[in-house]
Amino acid sequence: MSAFPKVLEKVPNARLIVAGANHHTKPILGIHSRCATTSLPIEFRGYVPEGAIPELFQTSSVLVLPYDSATGSSGPAHQACEYGVPIVCADIDDFKEMVASEDMAVRFYAKGDPDDLAEQFISILNSPELQRQMAEHNFAAGLR
Repeated sequence: MSAFPKVLEKVPNARLIVAGANHHTKPILGIHSRCATTSLPIEFRGYVPEGAIPELFQTSSVLVLPYDSATGSSGPAHQACEYGVPIVCADIDDFKEMVASEDMAVRFYAKGDPDDLAEQFISILNSPELQRQMAEHNFAAGLR
């Protein structure tokens, strides 16, 4: 959440959609309550039913995986590939292995560094060519 205002400085029309079910260590409701008093363009969707997943990814420019730990690969990363969406994620070893073994287009940021996250996010949003290249690469990875 601290990276998003930095993104808005460079990409003022950006909006952030926070989607997914609560996790026992990082409940979305806690994040939502901290952001409720801001005027930032943030939408909290919570759990996304399977039938709504296509619309979510088809209307997204970038998937951000702001995890601080992982135990394997990421389902949302695979869905982003299926829909041809570029990905930004924390430089977690499990994600690096997933990206290398499945040939995904991902921009990594230093885990826990909101400035680096914002920079990676901005670099994709401000470059239609990079966005297109990453989208096509991820779509091809999704087909594989």
